[in-house]
Amino acid sequence: MTSAGNGEYNRRAAFFTEEYDDRSDLRFLTGLVGNRAISVLDIPCGTGRVSMHIARRPCRIWSVDREPEMIRVLEQQAAHAGLRHRLKAAVGDMSEFDLGRRFDLIIVPREAFQLLTCRDSAARALTCFARHLKSDGRLVVDLANFRVGPTAARNLLPDYFTPDRRDGIRIYDWTRFSNGRRISRWRTQDNASNDIFRLTLDFVSADGISAPDAFTAKIGFRKYDKGQFLGLARGSSLVCIGAYGDYDLNPISATSPRMLFFLRKSGSSSKGAIP
Repeated sequence: MTSAGNGEYNRRAAFFTEEYDDRSDLRFLTGLVGNRAISVLDIPCGTGRVSMHIARRPCRIWSVDREPEMIRVLEQQAAHAGLRHRLKAAVGDMSEFDLGRRFDLIIVPREAFQLLTCRDSAARALTCFARHLKSDGRLVVDLANFRVGPTAARNLLPDYFTPDRRDGIRIYDWTRFSNGRRISRWRTQDNASNDIFRLTLDFVSADGISAPDAFTAKIGFRKYDKGQFLGLARGSSLVCIGAYGDYDLNPISATSPRMLFFLRKSGSSSKGAIP
């Protein structure tokens, strides 16, 4: 989860790797890269959850995020893992970036696209993605289904979203350790709107010596159904070549926890859904 527009996003960079440790999509994304030397763009990348995993493959990966502190942490982690030569990191906003190059594969992971709650910003982002695709390139956008009921597979939903949880109830999430500090998180969700899922995350960070540091991050995610997203994509000259409800590529249904879209540029001659 990469919090575009959130003033507290930079403060989370110090422990974002521990906070956002979901691995449910990594095997699937690695399979898209395979063993070929392709060019990959991971946007927005946060501290490199996806980038660090894919960089172990023989590919060339660019990692882009709007928050400089996230990029700094990513570069530090990549250097420590001996992967700095495989990865190029840059600061950029997914709705208005220009890297001056095109990619075989663009990955927009785990509901990050939905952080663009303004429809115009979302449309601009899709146009930017299309502009950065090679003629036979593929764009993969992974959305969460915030309209799903309690029967959905919980392990594929975001860890901060509970379908049957009453709105406005603050609950304790977890305590984790990062860089000698004890980080605790509480969350409050508001899913009443037809268009936006709203989330409040409260953090307390303590080192056992100085006074604890407490702060709050308020985040919104735009809700989509299949038709809404594909309509937006068509307006950005993108064509859908596959739409799935999970990482096993089952069809999208009312109970699908995710909506996974494979897209290509309009006019591309390539037909395959998976690169």
